[in-house]
Amino acid sequence: MKIVCYLLAGTKWLRFVPVMDTIAVLAYVTYQTFRRGKVPPSDLGVNLRILKESSMVVNMVDIEDLGDKVSFCRCLRSNR
Repeated sequence: MKIVCYLLAGTKWLRFVPVMDTIAVLAYVTYQTFRRGKVPPSDLGVNLRILKESSMVVNMVDIEDLGDKVSFCRCLRSNR
């Protein structure tokens, strides 16, 4: 191994940077392609708990019924 390192000293290593980058990108894309098939289908949806029978979750509130300060949270992944 020392012989190879000695022969490719200095800036000669820079010639291999594009090749190594290409190999790294191809390995990453291949990994992501095979990994995508293993994601469980239940984790793909956003609304996992609230009104699952509805295609869209909508709450209507009359403005007259509201107080001075009102806060609405649409964080469907939170436990609250």
